[in-house]
Amino acid sequence: MNNWQSPTHNDTRPTQQRLTVRPIEAAKMLGVSERTLRTLIKAGEIPASKINRMVLIPIAGLEAFIERHAEPTCDTRQQTDGGEA
Repeated sequence: MNNWQSPTHNDTRPTQQRLTVRPIEAAKMLGVSERTLRTLIKAGEIPASKINRMVLIPIAGLEAFIERHAEPTCDTRQQTDGGEA
């Protein structure tokens, strides 16, 4: 068994996390279309590497993109004291 396969019940080695995903997987992870993802890659917003004809996107790059573009959550509760927001 190599390090990328699921461990069996007798295997005590830690499983390794994937470092990269294919574009279709990355698009699903972000909730966008593949076309939008490719536009983001071309714009330099998301890093990608090409090995032969295979495009690989680092998961760390997706996480960094989300961190850079995350909007702060806002408090949507209305004030009950009659004051202005």
